Amino acid sequence: MGKVELYVASILAGLCQVYIGYDSNTFSSVLVIDKWKDFMGNPSDVEEGSLQTCYTVPTIILAIFVAPYIQDRWGRRLSMSLGSAIIVVAALVMALTPNKIGFWAGRVVLGVGQAFVYAAPTYMSECATRTIRGRIVGIWQITWAFGALISTVIAIGATSNPSLGEWQWRLIEITQVVIPSIVAVGIWFVPESPRWLVEHDHIEKARDALNRLRTAEDDVEKELADIIEAVRWEKENTTKLSIREVFVDKSLRHRLLIACFLNLFNQVCGNNAMNNFGSQVYLAAFASSSIALTMQAVQDVVQMVGAMIAILWIDRIGRRRALFWGALFMCVMLIIAGAIPVGLGGDNITKNTGAAAVMVLAICLFYLAFGPSWGASVWIVTTEIFPMNVRAQLVGISSQFQNIGSLALSQAFPTMFTKLSYKSMFVFAGFNIFMAIVVWFYLPETKGVSLEEIDEIFGGVNRVQAQREKEGIADDKDAVVVDEKKDSMV
Repeated sequence: MGKVELYVASILAGLCQVYIGYDSNTFSSVLVIDKWKDFMGNPSDVEEGSLQTCYTVPTIILAIFVAPYIQDRWGRRLSMSLGSAIIVVAALVMALTPNKIGFWAGRVVLGVGQAFVYAAPTYMSECATRTIRGRIVGIWQITWAFGALISTVIAIGATSNPSLGEWQWRLIEITQVVIPSIVAVGIWFVPESPRWLVEHDHIEKARDALNRLRTAEDDVEKELADIIEAVRWEKENTTKLSIREVFVDKSLRHRLLIACFLNLFNQVCGNNAMNNFGSQVYLAAFASSSIALTMQAVQDVVQMVGAMIAILWIDRIGRRRALFWGALFMCVMLIIAGAIPVGLGGDNITKNTGAAAVMVLAICLFYLAFGPSWGASVWIVTTEIFPMNVRAQLVGISSQFQNIGSLALSQAFPTMFTKLSYKSMFVFAGFNIFMAIVVWFYLPETKGVSLEEIDEIFGGVNRVQAQREKEGIADDKDAVVVDEKKDSMV
């Protein structure tokens, strides 16, 4: 049963990302629905950006300062369940509100809920074996794309039926309640993170969890012993660190900075602009809201396929190569996507169906590369590089750089696209070159190493080995794997 239950638990946790992807495309979709514009009083570019901001700000604040405490004190499952329940409330408020103030309030509540579901990728990483950790956490990116696709398909159906009136956009909002309702309840039927259980001295529960999550071929007792030794070393030699203390530790500082960089450029690479405002870009190219939404759906399918590619080969090719080559390929596609309409004089692209199709193809190929690289690999690296005693805290901080990037772009991109039009693509292409350079020089490879031993790759202490040597029971069985990865730049 082991591996099956691991995938069930990971998919259930991954559904938390469905609502994040769903909302991202929901916002993009409603922007081109006339009934929503009328209801909101025809919002300006600044107001549209602010609607994204009022959702993102509470997510950032709570995910950094509150959610990690909830995760560490009461467990990963409770955090996911709580966040999911709050999202259900937010969706109902937005769908049923009689005025635009209620819609704004629903966006704020939605942001509160999102802060707590970020426990999910940490949970997935902590439940996975080292050999398939990339594949398991890669599910997180697939479910994002799946949520975005569901939202777009519902939007296409709703907008094609004018008789729905305001329910063209209300229907899109209210369907958000389904999946978080499933997660809020269902997450209690899968095991808690074995590493969290050991951290709280629930050794037998951790053993039971590992037995449920592993196959008969896996050495559960050895894995449990490794986790116990690593946690024991942390309790005897470390504490919950302040941000200032994290920056004093060279190894942790390196990891936090690289994780913040990866998460920021997960958005700044061009992904956020196309997800949140892609329908407007397609509308400018095709002059048809129905075609724009259809192109958005195609984009979502391609992104999901890209994420599926990640779970097949990311544990073989590695995180660093995926990020490096992904950035370069995305750069080329953005240049093509911008050069075609710019070469035709911007608005003239609506008169050239072939050119518009090539532009869409370039954007789709961008997302085919983004899925396994700056989509899935960013989350994989973020959730695996931090030690247990600060994992929830530092994953919370670094992952919110995605929302910080989203917040900045939600304010800047509408105006940028109005002023620069398709030349905006060249700006994002430049960012991708910078991303490739940073990854090449500052990110070591992390595939195939257990969470308990990954510190050594970043110049830290192998906590399992250190504790065993301290107790006189040194075991170098796994040291070969770590030695092969340490200082790796391949």
